[in-house]
Amino acid sequence: MTFDSAASAQTEKHAFISYVREDSERVDQLQRVLEAFGVKVWRDKKDLPPGSDWRTEIRKAITQGSLAFIACFSEASAAREISYQFEELVLAVEQYRLRPPAKSWLFPVRFDDVSLPDYTLGAGKTLDDIHRTDYFGPQHVAELVKLANAVAKLLGPQADNSQPLNSGADTRSASPEEDPGRVVKGMLRDPSRDIDLDDFVMGVASKIRSQLADDPQFSVALGGSEPDSLGVVEQIVDRLAAYQNVLEPFAKILVVAGAWGEEKHAELWRRAAKLILNAHSDSGHARLVALQQFVPMYLSYVSAIASTDKSNFYSLEALLDTPIRTHRGPEPVITLTHPHYMFNHTEVWVPTAVTMKAEGQPVTPAVIEGFRTRQQGARFTPVPTYLFKVLRPLFIELIPDDEDYDERFDRAEALLALKACVAKVEAEEAGHYGIGKWDGRYTWKPRYMHNGPDKALADEYKAQGERWAPITQGLLGKNAVRVRGGLSVGNFDTHAIDEALSEFLDKKL
Repeated sequence: MTFDSAASAQTEKHAFISYVREDSERVDQLQRVLEAFGVKVWRDKKDLPPGSDWRTEIRKAITQGSLAFIACFSEASAAREISYQFEELVLAVEQYRLRPPAKSWLFPVRFDDVSLPDYTLGAGKTLDDIHRTDYFGPQHVAELVKLANAVAKLLGPQADNSQPLNSGADTRSASPEEDPGRVVKGMLRDPSRDIDLDDFVMGVASKIRSQLADDPQFSVALGGSEPDSLGVVEQIVDRLAAYQNVLEPFAKILVVAGAWGEEKHAELWRRAAKLILNAHSDSGHARLVALQQFVPMYLSYVSAIASTDKSNFYSLEALLDTPIRTHRGPEPVITLTHPHYMFNHTEVWVPTAVTMKAEGQPVTPAVIEGFRTRQQGARFTPVPTYLFKVLRPLFIELIPDDEDYDERFDRAEALLALKACVAKVEAEEAGHYGIGKWDGRYTWKPRYMHNGPDKALADEYKAQGERWAPITQGLLGKNAVRVRGGLSVGNFDTHAIDEALSEFLDKKL
């Protein structure tokens, strides 16, 4: 960002986020939610131009065009004796006093259960008198959505999330900072914009493909010496975070596609997915080559959660049946997708350590030694647990309640497992190898051991038969091309599901 562009950004309507460095990851999540609601965010780590007078630039960012000042507090900030955040808060208090008493501008956010600092706001009020957002506890996501809504309302009518973006403009005029999901949602509402929709989605997919293929951070050729065990964990954590960052625009599109896409759009999602998923290398360092499997896993889970929430399976079918290039020839995504494949060339404890890092838990040489001596046990399903954590921000608008998200995730994962079992039957009938079921996060939950989402899916199929939405929409059923077991042409051939159910319902844990 140049100095001129930074200055211009400060005069735009934006939310200024004040925080300490230790809370950067949670502030990243806060920023994604705000931007999903159409709120531009100003943060010192990315919006200060090189060589600038940071005090001057931050003062401008707070006093010029700031529609909200979001002050973040945590155990880390409470432990600070000296912090630049204190200077930002002093300036924020000054600005608050200049505003009308009823004007919402200062928004405290707590990341941990800590006391707010004792800042006097005038007229007998302190910082603790302002309604705060607690981004912790069982309802932390719902609280974050309320905050984003409150800040978005300050933008005025243009922040109304119910209105499509660029509903009358050519796609090429869309700002690159606009949320891809919201852009696509607006286009889906207007059938006359199918060409614009195609251009936009394929443009996003092309950019991602180029990044995956050309960016050195995704190279599978390991340079220099082999890292130690802790270094391997950090390398994987960084690589997965990089994948998520690059894939996020298409992931946001898949959320919208799963919720509101129609059958006619399926081929577009398939072409875009094919472009992205074939940007992989089959040769290189074994650990890094295997880690590329995160890309189809990540996108499959995103699509499955969105599709499950709305019982709309056209986009999920398009993604999971997308042909991927392999040394055996093209194979559909679902036959290549397995949570354990991406860690085929690491020690068994590594996925657990990676998940612990994602959850903010310390991973030290002592912890690693505990894994190796089996004094500390590895998790049964670390990859699904990791995905459950990192995918949450993508679904804050669609599924704001944490308990609902938990239920949708489990059901989506069970549906993926059933699809994998069906694909195995179909592959073996064609003379190929099929992977079949994998154990998901739901399989080890005590409350689900006897009557979980897997049994619920099986019961739905048995009750509804060919009328079941995953069959009628092509995810699990196929149109019968010949009479099989009494079915006539035009009905659905469900024998693969029948054969797959026993493996799908088998709990081996």
